[in-house]
Amino acid sequence: MLIVLTAAVALGAAAPAPPGRGIQRLITKVSVEQGEEFSLRAENPAPSPLSSTAAVELVLTPDPRNEEREPYAPSLSYHAPLDLSGDSAAPAKNGTLLEIEALSSRAWTGRLSNLSWHQKEATVRSGAHPLPQVVPAGRYKLSFWIGGWRSNQVDVVVRRGGKVTPAGDDLNP
Repeated sequence: MLIVLTAAVALGAAAPAPPGRGIQRLITKVSVEQGEEFSLRAENPAPSPLSSTAAVELVLTPDPRNEEREPYAPSLSYHAPLDLSGDSAAPAKNGTLLEIEALSSRAWTGRLSNLSWHQKEATVRSGAHPLPQVVPAGRYKLSFWIGGWRSNQVDVVVRRGGKVTPAGDDLNP
């Protein structure tokens, strides 16, 4: 089973934009497959190259259906900062430099279990740890954030031990 989400993202150009050009458009796509592998793709449909530093993260947000058991779950999320400067998605501590040629795209792959995850409640973020040490078993919404922009959400299940799978009809993590 393959789950895909797509969103349009806007980033400011690294250099001052010529009058009338404003913000560039970036089309992003993330997919999650069985086996915890994810792939990211970013397309620059603009006629000029994109070069911008931005915070890039994968984010797991508890499924709202968990609210009956955990009333504060919506304020809690789990973030994995990404470095997309190379050919694969790697853990990051700061923003990443995104460089995409005009009218082209870039793709990255990775494993959710190889990233450094932080628990974030409101504006407080915990230290980075492997996914099984930070994210409890349950149903989540996975999204891809670049700067202040986010993609649509994909339903996933985090199982005991940290295995992540696309959500099906099963309700037990």
